[in-house]
Amino acid sequence: MESTVYSAGSITSSKPSFEITLPEKSPPQDFPWDKINSILLIELGRRIYFNYLSRASTEINPIGVVVNIFERKGNVVFRIPILLPNEKFLHLKHLIPSKRFKKTKKRI
Repeated sequence: MESTVYSAGSITSSKPSFEITLPEKSPPQDFPWDKINSILLIELGRRIYFNYLSRASTEINPIGVVVNIFERKGNVVFRIPILLPNEKFLHLKHLIPSKRFKKTKKRI
């Protein structure tokens, strides 16, 4: 059996025929909250986020969580994500309760 060696010649650089562009630095569009079980989605997003906080040893703050609504799994994200059709992006503002909703005890 003979082995044949092929030569491609010299490699030249040329302008690519297409260009891959990154998405703009804007968050994914908000989805219609009334078409999904938003309580379940936020609960799942919070569980993913607080699980990350309990295990993380880094000082980098994530911007939110991407949740797969069919598999009920998700990931903490640090950059604006590109979503698959069955994924939803939850910004941290949806996951962390704001101070104005905390119940305070009135002192008499």
